[in-house]
Amino acid sequence: MTEGELTEVEAAIGFTLPSEYWRVAAAFPFRPIGRDWVYWFYDDPDRVIDGTLAPLADDAYDKVGWRTGYLTIGESAAGDLYVMDSTAPRLPVYCLSHETHRIEPEYPTFAAFVEEWIRAPERGEATLAAERAERRSRIRRALLFVVCAVPASLVFAALVSWLVLWLRR
Repeated sequence: MTEGELTEVEAAIGFTLPSEYWRVAAAFPFRPIGRDWVYWFYDDPDRVIDGTLAPLADDAYDKVGWRTGYLTIGESAAGDLYVMDSTAPRLPVYCLSHETHRIEPEYPTFAAFVEEWIRAPERGEATLAAERAERRSRIRRALLFVVCAVPASLVFAALVSWLVLWLRR
């Protein structure tokens, strides 16, 4: 986000954003995992504002457990909100469940959140590569089975046919 967008967020939510958040939001260090877009950290001021002022945008969510100074910073793949406590010294990040509406600790610090998501694409790409290798291995095994099983079954069929003919004599 630009400096102007971050200032817009502060004006809309009514409190000052921590300098650590400014630094990360302004220099967006994240990249997608595989073909996934970066949803876990919002780079759109409107999403930050909307998520902070009306978390979950759900009439059923009554903001139980929501504190002044909570800042919605992103979203999990499951649709749960990542919420940073901007008033706590280490800026812990919580997860607000869209199903249970419970707010639970997710990362002990904002720095841990950032570090995790900077490393995530590497782990994601390694996992995708391992899955592709396993898929290729299964295909090879299946082909080997077909290549070996078909001739073997033809030999077996020939032997059975020969045995049937021999027994009929």
